[in-house]
Amino acid sequence: MPPTVSRWTGKEARALREAKRVSQVEFAAELGVSERMIVRWEKGNVTPRPINQQGLDTVLAACSPEVQARFAEMIPPSDENFLYVFKGAPLTRAAGRPHARLCAPGMRPVPSGPGAQPGRGRPSSQGT
Repeated sequence: MPPTVSRWTGKEARALREAKRVSQVEFAAELGVSERMIVRWEKGNVTPRPINQQGLDTVLAACSPEVQARFAEMIPPSDENFLYVFKGAPLTRAAGRPHARLCAPGMRPVPSGPGAQPGRGRPSSQGT
């Protein structure tokens, strides 16, 4: 399953361009926008419009698995715009906890905050 971006920003657009290893001019031509627009996205001056976000989705979906893997590595796990996939299933946040860490299915978040141990989660109890 390819990585999915729920809301594209300049950071994700740049990561995709760099994962594809193309110039801003080539990337702009592929998306049908100006090079200046790519520069504005990447600088954070503007956010891609919905039609451009669809174009970015299409370009990402058409990329080879190697490019998709490079793209996924460039986006840090703390980025809330990215939908992470673990063994074919999306990672989720604990119900009612929008700021909880992302967890794999069947796992629950490890408490975070001062003094908390960092981790990826613990197996969830059958009763909770």
